[in-house]
Amino acid sequence: MKTTKNKEYTKQELEDFLKKYSIIWRQQLNIEYEYRSKNVSTAFKGIGAFGELFAALYNSGFVGSGSGGLGFDLINEEQQKEIEVKTSSTFQSNKCDNCEFKFSKIFTTCSNCESDNFHDISDSRFSINAKSLLDAYDKKIISALVLFHIFDKPKSINLTTGEITFIVNCYNVPFNYDNSKKEVKRLQYFRNQKEQSKKSNCCNLLPCSYDFYLLSPEFFDSWEISFNFINLDTPIKITNQFNQVNKQIEVNISICSSKEEKDLFKKLSNRKNTLPLEVFAKNFEYRKKRFNKDRGKIKSVLG
Repeated sequence: MKTTKNKEYTKQELEDFLKKYSIIWRQQLNIEYEYRSKNVSTAFKGIGAFGELFAALYNSGFVGSGSGGLGFDLINEEQQKEIEVKTSSTFQSNKCDNCEFKFSKIFTTCSNCESDNFHDISDSRFSINAKSLLDAYDKKIISALVLFHIFDKPKSINLTTGEITFIVNCYNVPFNYDNSKKEVKRLQYFRNQKEQSKKSNCCNLLPCSYDFYLLSPEFFDSWEISFNFINLDTPIKITNQFNQVNKQIEVNISICSSKEEKDLFKKLSNRKNTLPLEVFAKNFEYRKKRFNKDRGKIKSVLG
């Protein structure tokens, strides 16, 4: 089917697109399940391309730039604007507390030593080039930073039946060139990295973290995807979870680390555990970070 770059996609068409990618993700998980003894991670590989295409479907007039990683992901030639797209999957490996092997999250025992003592890893981040973003902002060509967060729904993995459910949350960080306090604060995050780090221009932004919320992201859509990674003939189920209620982001006190942060949070929330995003972003500041620090040596699990 031939489409134009200015086409507006309906919810049904977005659902159809997600179903096509869900077939790929289901197959990747099935491979992890079938070849468990080889302990190779195959799930959610190539999600960068998924995010770019998904963002293009939401943004009429924008198409892939074909930059190959050397420029911004989507461009609108008529408007002379660009969009940067980042996708993070925090459906990651489990790590064995006994032998330190990493193994697929769908399993309940280590693939190496069969221990059931393990913890999950969920530290995948959005890697954003601060210098490139700020340069584009100075030229007034960057329109937005679009972020997709993919994660497994809590307690949804059933190894016996093969059933699993994922959530895809969609966020937009717009740049309006209005010199508002919100925009100044957004830019400060990237300027901190560019000006204070001698080693890297890369911002490693953790989804739903302290810094993530200070960017005042706009939550614009949410999808739930359920499928069976053992029986591939089972139908894939996709539902749109977005509504005007969950559009309003609530920040939980758990992201606060210091006593000062927790005390301020409790004061602003009237001692509740959540705060509206707008209140949080307005009253909290970026933490001082240790840039240029030595990351240490990589430990081998082979001794």
